[in-house]
Amino acid sequence: MSDIYFISNPFKAEDKFLSTTEIREKIEEYEESYDALEDERSKELFLSFLNWKITGDMRYTAENTEGNWLEFFDENIIPDRKDYCFIDVGGYTGDTICRFLAFVKGNYDRIIVFEPDDNNFAALKSLTENGRLERIEFYKSGLWSEECEKIFYTGESGIYESSNFFRGVSVTLSNKLLNDMSGREQKIKVSTLDKMIQYDKISSRILLKIDALASEGPI
Repeated sequence: MSDIYFISNPFKAEDKFLSTTEIREKIEEYEESYDALEDERSKELFLSFLNWKITGDMRYTAENTEGNWLEFFDENIIPDRKDYCFIDVGGYTGDTICRFLAFVKGNYDRIIVFEPDDNNFAALKSLTENGRLERIEFYKSGLWSEECEKIFYTGESGIYESSNFFRGVSVTLSNKLLNDMSGREQKIKVSTLDKMIQYDKISSRILLKIDALASEGPI
C-alpha cells in the first residue's frame, strides 16, 4: 500500500471562523480526524488550526509554520527526487507543479493535471506552455467518486481561492465574499480518477496530490 500524507489547511478561507454551533455539531468529526492522525506532530498542527479558526488568533499557526515554499514535498515523500508520474488533482494555476519541478529538479516521468475551472485552466496552460514543459497532460475536468453531474462554484476574479463542488460556498466562504458569488454556479460532468487514468500505461511510480477544497474524501 502506498503512503498517504495529509498536508493541507482544512479551513482554507482565511476569514471564515468556527462558531459555537458548528463546533458542537462537528465535534465528533474533529475528534475522529484527530485520532486518525498517526504522529504527535500532525496532531499538534491539527490543533493549532482548530485554535486559530475558533479564536481568530493566528499565533497558533505562526508558531507551527516552517516557511517551506515547497509545501507538499520533502525527502520523506520523494526520497530520491526523480522518475515519478505526478498526478495533480486540483491543479489551480500550476503552483504545485512549479514546486514539484523545483524539488525534483526537472527529473520526472510525466505530469497529469486536472482542473475544471475555466480561468484556472487557462492560467495553468499558459504557465506550462510558456515554461515549455514536456510530458504533461491536461484534463479540464472535475473528479468524484462516480460519474455524474455536480454543481460547480467557479472562482472567477480570484476572490475564491479554489473552485468547489463538494458543498455550497456558504460553508467555506465568509459573508463578505458571498455577494460576489452570484451567477457562478454551473453544472459539470465529473468522473472517477480510475476511469480517467490509464494506469497500465504508466511505468513509473505515481505521486498523487489532491487539493480539491473538501472534495478529497469523495475523490
